[in-house]
Amino acid sequence: MRPLFQFKFETLQDTHEYVLHLWDMTKNYLDSAIEIMTELQAKSTKNTISSLQLITTVGVVAGILGYLGRSELPKFTGVGLVYFILLLALTWLVNTAVSRAYKRKQYTVKGTEIMTDIR
Repeated sequence: MRPLFQFKFETLQDTHEYVLHLWDMTKNYLDSAIEIMTELQAKSTKNTISSLQLITTVGVVAGILGYLGRSELPKFTGVGLVYFILLLALTWLVNTAVSRAYKRKQYTVKGTEIMTDIR
């Protein structure tokens, strides 16, 4: 009997190998999709950082040019020191808030329903 029905088991084995191959292809596809999304997020973050650097550079250059146009240097006062400390604290607070907001941000990809029931 075994030689007569062996072809059925060979077909079943081939089908099983084909399904395993399809799962491997699906895994590779998902890995490449995740890699593309990661690259897009990295490019977006890089563009955001570049624009912030440009804004900061323009502000620093404007401040330096403003001081170069004066005939005397500014004097240190208690109010100026408090203003400087408050400015540093506000900068740290805004930086921390933006950093936490970006860490918590989640991106959704349309059409990512996962089928777990394969028959």
